[in-house]
Amino acid sequence: MTDLKQKIVAVATVFTVLLSAAGPAMATTAAELQAQIASLTAQLAALQTQLTALTGAPVTACTFTRNLYPGMSGADVKCLQQYLNGAGYTLAASGAGSSGNETEYFGSLTQAAVKAWQDANGVAYGAYGGYFGLLSQAKYIALAAAAPAEEEEEEEEEEEAVLEGGAGSVEDYDLVSGLANEEVGEDAKDVEVAGLEMEVDVSSDIKITAVQLTFDEGTATSDFEDYADEVSVWLGSNEVARKDGDTFNDDNDWTKTVTLKGDNIIEAGETGTLYVKISGISNLDSADAGDTWTVDFTSIRFMDAQGATISEDPTVAVTTFSFETYATAAGTELKISEDDDDVNEAHVIDIHATADTDDESILSFTIEIEGDSDVNLDELVVNLDSVGVDLEDAISGLNLVMEGDQIGSESIADGASTDETITFDNLDTDLEAGETYAFLVTADFLSIADGIAAGDTVSAQISSTERDLIEAEDESGEDLVTTDMTGTAIGEAHALYDDGIQVVFTGSSLVKTSSQETGINETVEFTLTFDATAFGDDIWVDQTCVVATTGTDVDALEVSLDNDGDGSSTTCTDFDSTGDEGTDGFEVKEGQTKTFTVTILGDGGEAGTAGSSVTFKARINGIGYNVTTDAAGDTCYAFNMDGYKSSPVTVFDR
Repeated sequence: MTDLKQKIVAVATVFTVLLSAAGPAMATTAAELQAQIASLTAQLAALQTQLTALTGAPVTACTFTRNLYPGMSGADVKCLQQYLNGAGYTLAASGAGSSGNETEYFGSLTQAAVKAWQDANGVAYGAYGGYFGLLSQAKYIALAAAAPAEEEEEEEEEEEAVLEGGAGSVEDYDLVSGLANEEVGEDAKDVEVAGLEMEVDVSSDIKITAVQLTFDEGTATSDFEDYADEVSVWLGSNEVARKDGDTFNDDNDWTKTVTLKGDNIIEAGETGTLYVKISGISNLDSADAGDTWTVDFTSIRFMDAQGATISEDPTVAVTTFSFETYATAAGTELKISEDDDDVNEAHVIDIHATADTDDESILSFTIEIEGDSDVNLDELVVNLDSVGVDLEDAISGLNLVMEGDQIGSESIADGASTDETITFDNLDTDLEAGETYAFLVTADFLSIADGIAAGDTVSAQISSTERDLIEAEDESGEDLVTTDMTGTAIGEAHALYDDGIQVVFTGSSLVKTSSQETGINETVEFTLTFDATAFGDDIWVDQTCVVATTGTDVDALEVSLDNDGDGSSTTCTDFDSTGDEGTDGFEVKEGQTKTFTVTILGDGGEAGTAGSSVTFKARINGIGYNVTTDAAGDTCYAFNMDGYKSSPVTVFDR
């Protein structure tokens, strides 16, 4: 039987070639050609008769014995309309000519559908577009004759899958609630946009054989093929059909009956789900981005265990979805955050009197790529501010470091003032989706001799202004827009010194002395410690800027310093020291680090009234120092000292 079908295909192919030679108008140009065509027509008829005798059914659903064109009527016209609707070349979405409502009249709807079918199957028609003549009939026979080989395999598979039960039905149709307003991105593959749950009656298994899908414009103004590359249908996790987007076109009002492949069985009493998935085109027009479409399951065809074929409209609502740029659909976001280290906090930067100082960190931040798309970072923008010195006299260059590797560097232009925007360009750096990357901005500082005065400050930041100037693109090559980028990184002002101290707060503690006896007040002793490291020269740390404060205005607080561990202490008002202690301060040699302890005493008697209480807390607001002399400090270290404090504690006046 397969050989017989192959003969039909071969004869139909020769028939098509000869008819093409005769011309689309089918004009008789030679008696010999007419004889050949007549002979082939007879062969096709004979072969069809043989196949009918073997199978009990004709090779095609329709038998044509005449040319069909507008104005004609008959059962062959209706059969042609049924074929066209079933093949996806829908005459009408509803009413006369629609699926299930075919007529016997060959009108303009039939002509348009025939012409669309001819275009899709390469049938030449010249001035006779939409006429169903010998050339079209030969192509129809060839297409129908080629199908049985595949159908035989499917029939064999069907024999293995036996439907159990009696008369079957779908008890309930319902849309998948989680699928609504889905976004199909450029070049995105198989995005679920709609789902239809089918609850099968307990009487019989059913096999789904076809589904009719109707797409409709929401806000869209372009054809469906200008948005969708492919439409696929899935039963659960199994793909059962796939069609090109352009098969849903304005000729069939975006409607097509899709035949499903394989054994698509939902057992009696069970619920199966059909999904519609869309693949987006790779070059969505910017004017079409954000446009919406709807999809409707307008017909479901299935077979029950008795072999009955049922077609019905699920009568569910349409589901809306949209087509978006790649970045929008992928949820791509470039997120900037300040890093959790001390770089961004105001601190002292040790520069040189006459030489440059390179690679000093002034801004630390991270970039996280959220969403499903990798990002290529090409330009990153940083703002610099200075106080007391122009940037051209303070910095020679700026460097961008990612994960320990320098990826960009820029020079500071001559004439740069106290507020400049620096662009790191041509970075061409790939950042993977879901990853977070650590970045540093470092500066190459000039010397004091170039015009910097001790205490001048420099700061760096990526505010929303600089963030919106970043240039980056997603995997599809689309630029990230400002709404795809969030966050900021703001560095505080860093002071420039040739000599001074670096200070690290090392801790606090307190000891409370309690008493219940009248006349013996409760007391508290706070201990605050810090390390001071001298750079550039020997430094003298004194008490001038070591200030202790409380939660209330209390005057009688005793403050002492102990940097030798010998327990010696002095008050702020009587600072007299020996050994490495000068008249007014403690000496720290260049490059050395010494630990200082501030002890603060609080007395409940400061409450002023017996039985009342007072709350104390201790804090260091600043640390005075001087260079090469033990005279009272003329410079105050007061960077980031918000944390240089103790916890509060309450004591009573007894």
